[in-house]
Amino acid sequence: MPYSKSALVFTTTLAVVGGAATLASNWWSSHRKPALEDAAVEPPQQSLSMTTALDGVWIPHAISHWSTIQRSLDGKTIGIFLDYDGTLTPIVNNPQDALLSERMREGLRRLASIHETVIVTGRGLTTIRDFVQMDNIYYAASHGFDIFGPNGTSIEQVGLDVLPILESLFEDLQRRLRAVRGCLVENNKFSLAVHYRNVAPDDRRLVEMTVTEAIAPLSDHVKRTSGKLVWEIRPRKDWHKGAAVERIASRVFGDTPVVPIYIGDDTTDEDAFKVVRARGGVSILVSSVVRDTSASYFVKDTEDVYRVLCLLCEVPPVSNRSA
Repeated sequence: MPYSKSALVFTTTLAVVGGAATLASNWWSSHRKPALEDAAVEPPQQSLSMTTALDGVWIPHAISHWSTIQRSLDGKTIGIFLDYDGTLTPIVNNPQDALLSERMREGLRRLASIHETVIVTGRGLTTIRDFVQMDNIYYAASHGFDIFGPNGTSIEQVGLDVLPILESLFEDLQRRLRAVRGCLVENNKFSLAVHYRNVAPDDRRLVEMTVTEAIAPLSDHVKRTSGKLVWEIRPRKDWHKGAAVERIASRVFGDTPVVPIYIGDDTTDEDAFKVVRARGGVSILVSSVVRDTSASYFVKDTEDVYRVLCLLCEVPPVSNRSA
């Protein structure tokens, strides 16, 4: 595909597979020249002609472009990093109902028997282990602040000094938000989540103001970030999902060159996307709506994610698995 810094716009024809057409027909903003180099899409089912400014570069559908991804993985050691909510399971109204389907669990089991696999999630460690029910994988819980390996081996816990503050804040927020119908405060040990998905639109501003007021005196110790209809509160440390990916890759693979593959759906996954791209890996956003992202590819939903996991199972391992 032609690429010119002097050109104001470019035009291309994109062939898309299945339900990818709706999302792929939009152009997503960010400066991502590598996406332009991936012109071939197979098997074509529908063609779309598109024109856009160069500061809006299209993101290819991962399954449609799997031959390109496959070539980048041939003969290389790969590590799989997966978000949970919205990636392995659909987003649900009640966080406690985000159960892993047996089909997805079986696909995950098969994948973990072939490649090192990591779940990177905002959920607390106990919760995510209960959901996934697998002991032979790595868990980076609480947005990567609480990392454990197979069979419960502790790898990293960032922000231990902030745990008493988070516990006290959890109780405070429960008290402050008790009267807000539909609001749920979740204690993930190394982070808190204030869910307002089920809160009436007119009350959501109240939730935000309450969270802001509660953490104000603690700003030296904690910070607030946003997710999908949730406010996240975590230790004010230079740490995030991307840092967790780096730490786990170093621990698991050592000096062995590894191609990381990261699949996630939320804004909290963007730090990981950036790290994975910098390491020459494959970053995949799960989304059916247009938004800015650092990911290299997209899939539209958890069904697509399952298909990607199956495709990854066909990528042969090239080195001995870690103990």
